[in-house]
Amino acid sequence: MKPTDELWEGLIREIREYARRRYGGSRAIGVYIHLADGKSHYEPFPDETPAPRDRARVPRWNSGPAPAHLSDFRQIYWPDVSPQTFTLSETQALVVKQLWDAWQRGEPEVAQADLLRRAGSESGKLADLFKGHAAWGTLVRWRGNTGLYRLPVLEEDVPDSGEAA
Repeated sequence: MKPTDELWEGLIREIREYARRRYGGSRAIGVYIHLADGKSHYEPFPDETPAPRDRARVPRWNSGPAPAHLSDFRQIYWPDVSPQTFTLSETQALVVKQLWDAWQRGEPEVAQADLLRRAGSESGKLADLFKGHAAWGTLVRWRGNTGLYRLPVLEEDVPDSGEAA
């Protein structure tokens, strides 16, 4: 291991411990680095669980034909978009959870005001909450000037016209 790798691994351990103590046991999954030029860079942390001996036999949660999410919705997998896996902030995750629940109920479109209010967001617009995030327009989609938002349509959601291809 190079000295820079050791330093980074040490920082990850310290940040995870800080987050556990500061935020009641919550697990840190990454960190944003804000640069002097105004840009930000997100660094995801490696998984804390040890790697299984035979990775070929353990299916990954973020693969296959069906969308998936971790229990807290902080990471989302959606197979029909690129990128396919998204890491979200806590508030972004609360918005996506609402969209997911609505999609599963068969009522996929939700009003922006409802999404923001239920997520406890200080933002007045979803565009502000997701500003600069790959999920905006890819995972979180809007329908014109209606104020309604949804997750992407999956190929399986499109009704079959009955015509052969």
